[in-house]
Amino acid sequence: MGGKQAAFVFLVLAAGNAAHATDEPPLDMAPSSQWVVDYADDSCALRRAFEAGEERATLELRQFSPGDGFRVSVVSDTMARTRSGLRVRFEPDEGWFEPVAPLLLSYDSHDKRQGVLYSDTLRPNAGKGSNGYTPPLPAAARDAREAAITGLTLSGVFDREVTLRTGRLAAPMSAMRTCLDELLTHWGLDAEVQRTLSRGVKPIDQMAWAQRVQSGFPSEMLRRGLSGAVQIRLIVDAEGKPTSCQVQLEISQPEFEEHACRTTMRYARFEPALDANGNPVASYFTSAIVYQAFR
Repeated sequence: MGGKQAAFVFLVLAAGNAAHATDEPPLDMAPSSQWVVDYADDSCALRRAFEAGEERATLELRQFSPGDGFRVSVVSDTMARTRSGLRVRFEPDEGWFEPVAPLLLSYDSHDKRQGVLYSDTLRPNAGKGSNGYTPPLPAAARDAREAAITGLTLSGVFDREVTLRTGRLAAPMSAMRTCLDELLTHWGLDAEVQRTLSRGVKPIDQMAWAQRVQSGFPSEMLRRGLSGAVQIRLIVDAEGKPTSCQVQLEISQPEFEEHACRTTMRYARFEPALDANGNPVASYFTSAIVYQAFR
C-alpha cells in the first residue's frame, strides 16, 4: 500500500475502575501448537496456543487491511483475570507499551475463557503512536523486526505477568501478508494498485464525524452497562464517497455494529486514494470503534 493507509481507533466512553493484580510469580508459556493462518471473509489472523503446566492461553494477531496495525487477543480458560491496567511488550524489548482502551473479554456461562483485546503494531515501543498506529515500516526494517521478536509479555490482564514464547515472527507474518493480498482481491480491489498507492484514503474533518460516532452510544446498551468493539471496513470510491460498510470483527452486540456502520456511512467523508501516477482510485478505510460503558 505504499505505507500511506492509516487505521484509526475511535473510543466511546472510556472506562476506569481497576483492581490490583495478585503477587503470583511471572508465568513463561511455551507453544503447544503450530501457527495457524485464518483466511476469514474480511480479515486475516495468526493463531497459536500456549501452555505452562496446567495453564493454557491462546494468542491471536488479526489484521483487517495491509499495514503494521493489528488487533491482539489473548484468552485463557484456566487463568483468573484482573483489571490492573494493561501493559505489553514484545520480547526482547525492555520498555512497556500501554494500549489505548483495551477491551476485557468474557464469554458465556458455558465458556470459561477470559482475556483481553487491544490494538498494537510490531514496532519498538519508542516508535509507536499514542493509539498504537504509525505509518508502516520500510520492508527491510519490518523484516528485521519480525525476525528479532521472540515473545509477547502481558501485565495487568491475568493474575500474574505472562510471557508467550511466540518464536520468531518472520515466517508467520509473511503468511499473513499473503492472506491480505487475497483479501484485497476479494474486496474487488487490485492488490498491486493498493500496494503502490501514492496516497491512501484521507479523512476530511475527521474529528467532526468522529464526535458524531462518539456521541451516539446506543441507549439500550448503555442502560445495560454493556461494552463492545466493532471493526469496520469502508470501500471508498474514486470520488471519496463511502459506498459500503462491512463489519470485519463480530464480537459485540448487533446494536453496536448497526450504529457503527450507520453513523460512519452518514457522516464520514474522504479525499480519495491516489494510484502510483496520482490518479484517483477506489480503495478502503478501516476503523476500530470501541464502546466501553462506565461501571
